[in-house]
Amino acid sequence: MASSSTRAGPPFDDLRARRAAALAIDRQEIVDGYLFGFAAVADGPVPPGLPAYRARAHVPVAPDSARRLVAELDGTAAPSFELLTVGSGEGALEQMLQARLAAVGFRVTIRQVELSTFLDRVYGERHDFSAAVMGIPGDPGLGYLRPLGNLTGIRYRAIRLRRRMSSRRSCRLSGCTTRAASKR
Repeated sequence: MASSSTRAGPPFDDLRARRAAALAIDRQEIVDGYLFGFAAVADGPVPPGLPAYRARAHVPVAPDSARRLVAELDGTAAPSFELLTVGSGEGALEQMLQARLAAVGFRVTIRQVELSTFLDRVYGERHDFSAAVMGIPGDPGLGYLRPLGNLTGIRYRAIRLRRRMSSRRSCRLSGCTTRAASKR
């Protein structure tokens, strides 16, 4: 689950809410129950083995601490937010997150949307979400390249490289020299 720190508004504009959510979620339960043990617990957005990986402190499962943090939040009603997700079906992962967060005092509404809406709301300019289930099928190393590149600026270097490669390819087809292609 990712929360948006660029969207102003409760509950995740308050560090206590972000900490409470992190303490409420049992990552090992997700690996065992949702991924059938075929994964490793993630303590950050980049998995071990990728160049951008940085070891982070392990976040324990501490529902009592999470409940105390939620109780400290302003307001009389339970802090509530929408959990944005893509897909169809029963949303088992989303329900696991919803149950864990509800147990410490959050009110979570699961909102399933189609892929283009999800991508626009999460990766669009406005980052129009409070929390979203982020995940990718297949090789995590490949799936993380674009989002991380967009955040770090690597994307622009890749675009320039693609343009250079494309101009050389078109030059080979049209018969121009490599020197002319490299000047483009």
